Amino acid sequence: MPDSVEEALENGRAASPTGRTGMSQVQNPDELYAVLMQERPKFHGEHDGKTLSQPAVWDWSLHPAVLRWLIKHLRPGLRTLETGCGYSTVAFTLWGCQHHVVAPFPEEQQSIVEWCLKHGVSVETVTYHSGWSQRVLPVMTPTPLDLEIIDGDHAVPVPLLDYYYTADWLVEGGLLLVDDVQLRSVQQLSDFLDTETLRWEFVEQIARTRIYRKRVEGRVTGLLWNQQPFSTASPSSPLRSFLYRGLRKIKRTLAG
Repeated sequence: MPDSVEEALENGRAASPTGRTGMSQVQNPDELYAVLMQERPKFHGEHDGKTLSQPAVWDWSLHPAVLRWLIKHLRPGLRTLETGCGYSTVAFTLWGCQHHVVAPFPEEQQSIVEWCLKHGVSVETVTYHSGWSQRVLPVMTPTPLDLEIIDGDHAVPVPLLDYYYTADWLVEGGLLLVDDVQLRSVQQLSDFLDTETLRWEFVEQIARTRIYRKRVEGRVTGLLWNQQPFSTASPSSPLRSFLYRGLRKIKRTLAG
């Protein structure tokens, strides 16, 4: 097995008669995506938040309905980025997007590259950035984006940081997918975006993913607090907070 993503890429180039990564023959991305969903490879490993202890254990992925939405909207040359990696990464690769992947473990990225090369898929349009997004994104060169998925580290405040460092890169009309909104850490971001109607348009929710369209060009971060409806809204009433805590207690009791 190659020692790195870069070595896997070089091996793919050397094996290709055209010098390009993957096979020279153009293959049908829909057919290859069907193969992916049939094989269900395990790209993700066991980790403690810092170190990958065991590779190829899980196949964490966007909900199948979200993946279907995604491949319906992808096209070659689309400028895209995702925090996290998985089956969505393969989809971006299959459709020839100019794609950036920000994910912490190179072993997982390597597994995706190897699956693509094994099935004759060119990976030349994909750039992998190994590391935690809160460290990688601040030093990345800004690049215009047509579509972005936030689906990396779900610990507070990382989903908000992923948004903060990339939202300005999305072009006007660009799409932002926020996954796992059932989690409170991610719900913070979706609640904020729901109030940002001057800058973001809610498109739809599919399973646990909410989709937004950017309504303006350029900067949507770094605004004054009084320019954000989320920040200027009145706090929840004491009664509402009391009811919320009561419902949470009931849920915990029933769950136990």
